[in-house]
Amino acid sequence: MLRSLFLHAFRQNNHGGVAIIFALSVLPVMALIGLAVDYAAVTRGRSEARSFADAAVLAAISQAAGIQDQPESVALPRARQMAETQFRAVMSTLERDWRLGSVDVKAVPVDNSIQVTLCFSAAKPTVAMGLMGVTAIPFSACSTATSAPPVYVKVFALIDASGSMGIGASKADQDMMRSKLGCEFACHTLTPHPAHNGWANCTFPNWWNQRTECVKFIGAKTRFDVIRGSMIKVAEQAQSLSRIPGQYELNVYKFSNYLTTVFDNRSSALGAAKSALERMEQDREGGGTNMRYVFPQLANLLPPNGDGRTRDTAKVFVLILSDGIEDNVFEKQDCYFNPRNPCGTYYGSWIPDQNFLPFRSWHSPEVMNPALCDVFKRKGATVMSLYTTNLRNGVEWNPGIRTNMQRCASRSDFGFSANSGEEVDKAVRQMFSAVVSKARLTR
Repeated sequence: MLRSLFLHAFRQNNHGGVAIIFALSVLPVMALIGLAVDYAAVTRGRSEARSFADAAVLAAISQAAGIQDQPESVALPRARQMAETQFRAVMSTLERDWRLGSVDVKAVPVDNSIQVTLCFSAAKPTVAMGLMGVTAIPFSACSTATSAPPVYVKVFALIDASGSMGIGASKADQDMMRSKLGCEFACHTLTPHPAHNGWANCTFPNWWNQRTECVKFIGAKTRFDVIRGSMIKVAEQAQSLSRIPGQYELNVYKFSNYLTTVFDNRSSALGAAKSALERMEQDREGGGTNMRYVFPQLANLLPPNGDGRTRDTAKVFVLILSDGIEDNVFEKQDCYFNPRNPCGTYYGSWIPDQNFLPFRSWHSPEVMNPALCDVFKRKGATVMSLYTTNLRNGVEWNPGIRTNMQRCASRSDFGFSANSGEEVDKAVRQMFSAVVSKARLTR
């Protein structure tokens, strides 16, 4: 009986119950809190690692699909290696917080684009759960980046082939031409007459040696020579960068008093551009610079400017490479010394160009008017210009030409200038690099 009363009293007594309940529940509660903390850390860690993977594939696409890269046969392996290298490098700096597992990177062509996918596995060390024997929580994720489809581009290069482009490309070239030929400027305008070959042997300064052949003979280069060599490199680059047939169309024209087609990509394959450029020479007949007559002629040849998504809607660019001086002189063949021989000599008769408007009956060079370039802009074309600086004994002849040539371009950063052969070569390639749109990234 006493025992029953004691047990009943014990059951009825609730003093200290809270402490007992707390003691019994504190461990599970702490375990749940620790689990929540570890889970939150893993969630944040997974997002952080995913952001690293995103950055890696985007960087790989940007580099592999950029203008300076190679075709897909080279770009794909490069993109794959770059993504993995960058991702591992970032993760390695966080070794205390991560345990990186496998990394699998794939770079594949998709609809004429480059797609890079990086999948990885990793583990985030735990804190509270480590007391229960769970030292890390694994997770995995993938990131993908795709470059935009290739942009179709049509380039129309307009190269100044007038007499003033016959000046030496550098001061050293000008000095060589002056000492060995007796001229440094427009040496191409005089060609040897068959009756006077004895005087034209390129070995000493005289009037008959002032010609293009002698400039080559003494080893000097003119600005025209440098531009031709640079355009050859552009043609090679355009061919190597084409990811699909017809992506880059390069059309080359030269001009003085008139327009001449050097290479028409619309009727010839791009691979033939190099040979056409190698054969390109300065104009002998004419020799002046009539932009107001030539520019509208080229504008009439331009197709409509498009968005670049298809070959028929290609983006149109006009590249103007000139010294920025207009001149109404027109050289012509002259048989003065021996009418019975073929008239192959251009003596500098300097008759006025009948197509130079407003017409002037005297020789009067002038700075080009940038408004002449509007004829291309009105057709939607993007205009780029290269000013081959007029240097006389190392001093710029007229700084205003630089300003006008830059205003000719569609944007100020599309107006280039060059003082030497090396700068001309660099500027021409920069112009082409600006033409080719860099990959637009999607995630």
